[in-house]
Amino acid sequence: MIAFNQFAIAISLIIIAVTLIIGIILIAANTAKINKNLTKNNQLLETVNRPFLTISLHKDKLAVKNTGKTQATIDLLSIDDVEIADFSGLVINPKQEVIVKIEESGNLTVEYHGETKSYRDKISAI
Repeated sequence: MIAFNQFAIAISLIIIAVTLIIGIILIAANTAKINKNLTKNNQLLETVNRPFLTISLHKDKLAVKNTGKTQATIDLLSIDDVEIADFSGLVINPKQEVIVKIEESGNLTVEYHGETKSYRDKISAI
């Protein structure tokens, strides 16, 4: 009878250990899935809520419009590596458009930042 009790206790301990290991594996797998989903959601929110600058040329005027959902601050706007000083440090709110008269046209570079990230776009031969 004592041997049977010891055998039953040993089987119970093995079952408990296996259950514990399976539980830890499932928790780790779910934690990895949750982390992956949170990362995707964060990237999606960042993409949706970032500033988007739309740049257009109307005759001799350059128009810059923020079509995004957050404020954009222009760090640099240059045509053929010549900075347009009117735009440096300019804050453009969502749906706001700024128009400036320009003398020349060429390859445009714009650097701007939102609340958390910086962006750089190059447009060829405007």
